[in-house]
This record gives sequence, structure tokens and C-alpha cells, in this order.
Amino acid sequence: PDPGVRLGDHRASAPHSATLYHPSLVLNGFIIMALSVEYSIIMPSLLKYVNRLGGKNLAFATSLAVFPMMSAVSRPIAGYLSDFYAFGRIYTTTLVIVVVGNLLYASAWWLGSLVVLIVGRMLTGIGGANVDLAMAFTARVTSSSERTKWIVRMQIPRMMGMVFGPIFQLCFTSLRFNDGLDSILNEETLPGYFMCLWASVL
Repeated sequence: PDPGVRLGDHRASAPHSATLYHPSLVLNGFIIMALSVEYSIIMPSLLKYVNRLGGKNLAFATSLAVFPMMSAVSRPIAGYLSDFYAFGRIYTTTLVIVVVGNLLYASAWWLGSLVVLIVGRMLTGIGGANVDLAMAFTARVTSSSERTKWIVRMQIPRMMGMVFGPIFQLCFTSLRFNDGLDSILNEETLPGYFMCLWASVL
């Protein structure tokens, strides 16, 4: 394969030495880590967020369920599209969806809308398809002798994300803002804004 092939090129479909793809594989790791952080950073404050918006058990259950439900729907679709379009294009689309979803999630506070919160979680679940794309890309650009090693390595950022998510949430809980900013930045909304920033950087 062409050594110039990178994450954004659909030609990255023939196994080759992973050395040529180290930057893309590292980026893959951060994408995988982002979804783990996103899920574990939201969960600790989600119930309080829903309650403060006037929601009860049904609203909380719905906000929990829509994320994995939409993720399950979007992943096979993203995988199908990746056979016809460049990985970079699909990645970018899913990351934009993640940014919009988390922005809606955070904005639900000052909009006072449970619907916006739930729609935000739905969109973020759709964007979660990028994790499967990351694993598929890893398999495509590594040789058979390296593939298992790299796929196993990709599980490290997934687990680290589950560790760092609650730590970030703990940090957000300890932050205090003045009365003006508190209506926008607080322990419920900061996870959404933080994940917007992370996905935008990726």
C-alpha cells in the first residue's frame, strides 16, 4: 500500500507495517478513550441533572437508555459507510455529532429542557460509532503479525477512560463559580462542555 495513506484515506485497507500509521493509531487511542471518558464522566451527575430539570425516574431511565440504543443503531451504519467513504470523513462526521450532542446536553441546563438533554444524549450515542471505526481502522492498517497486539493495545485507552471520567467529574464537583457563571458552568454542565472541547481537539 501507499505509505502516504493515513486515517482520512479510504485506501487504508491493505495490511502494512503499523510503524507507518503510528500517528493515526495514537489518534485512534484518544478517540476510543474519549467515548469511555464521555460515558463515565456523565453518569455520576446525570440523575441530579435530570432531577434539577424536573425529571423523575422515567426521564432518568430514558436519558440512560438512549445513549446505548442510538450507539447500537449507528455502529453498523457507520461500518457500512466506511466501506465506501474515507475513514477520515466518517470519523469527522461522528466527532461533529459528538460535539453537537454534548453541547445540547450542557445547554439543557439554561434552556431548562429535559428534551434537549435527551436529544443530546441520543446524538452522543450516535457519535459513539467512532469507537468501532477505530478498531476497524486498526485491523485494516496492521499486518496479521501485528494486528492482535495493536487491537489489544487499543483496549488500554478504553479502560483508562473509565478511570479518568469519574476523576474529572470529581474535579468538576469541587469547582465553584460566581452567581453569574454558575447558571452556565456547574457540575452538571461542565462534563458536556469538557467533552465538546475534547472532541473538537480530536
